[in-house]
Amino acid sequence: MISLTTSFPNCLPVCPRVAELKEGIQELELKLVIKDERIEELENKLRKHDNPHTPSSKKRKEKTDRNREKGETERDKKEEEKGEEKGGETEDEGERFPGKPEGSNGGGISIPDPDDVKHHRLEGDGLEEIDTREKTVIELPENPFRVVKHVIHVYEDEDGQEVEPEVDLPEGIYGKRLQAFITLLRGTCGASHEKIEELVRQIRPDLSFSSTTALNITDNISKQLGGVRQRILEKVRQNKFVHMDETPLRIDGANGWVWVFATEQNVVYESSVTV
Repeated sequence: MISLTTSFPNCLPVCPRVAELKEGIQELELKLVIKDERIEELENKLRKHDNPHTPSSKKRKEKTDRNREKGETERDKKEEEKGEEKGGETEDEGERFPGKPEGSNGGGISIPDPDDVKHHRLEGDGLEEIDTREKTVIELPENPFRVVKHVIHVYEDEDGQEVEPEVDLPEGIYGKRLQAFITLLRGTCGASHEKIEELVRQIRPDLSFSSTTALNITDNISKQLGGVRQRILEKVRQNKFVHMDETPLRIDGANGWVWVFATEQNVVYESSVTV
């Protein structure tokens, strides 16, 4: 690079400004030389480590190693700063273990009151009970599907009319909670009726339960909720703004569509099969 100050050789003794410009240009030329050397050094490293034949896994490893080294350096620096702030605090005193934060009033799992209490005792001569210890366990019952026989007693009043107590029982043999559970498996979990049959029979093999039974239960629940769904749909229609979307979906082996209509409070789904 040629300095522009050579165009003014006779001005240097009488023109301090030209001398300052010459000195500034020389400094810039030196910085450019240093940057050129740095660029050349980086290009050499790039050609060495990031050539077209370098496996992508090796590139990721090198990047991970560099990030790890950088993180360790920053962490060491922060620990040194904390150590200086704490002064005479020992290493064990300053170490932070995971768990409940300092000053916390508690947390963790909230255990409800027990539904049952079982006592485990030993029987035998020479044993004297000196203490007890407690352990609460959240567990499924051994057989969650119970078969309950309801015996409704029938009476005759003073007028000779038969009367009996009012009992909230389903029309069929499957209780409301079991029907809700089957519908939950189908609707929320997306299990097929065949999978529902398999699950129920694994839990209670002596139950005569089939995929057709699961289908009938979900269909009946759907019909019973028809009025509720219609009221939700009316609320969606009356809303000022409604989000709508559609997506293709295979329904029982056939091509179909699912539409969603949503507001801030309500969501309605509609499906159909392409004929």
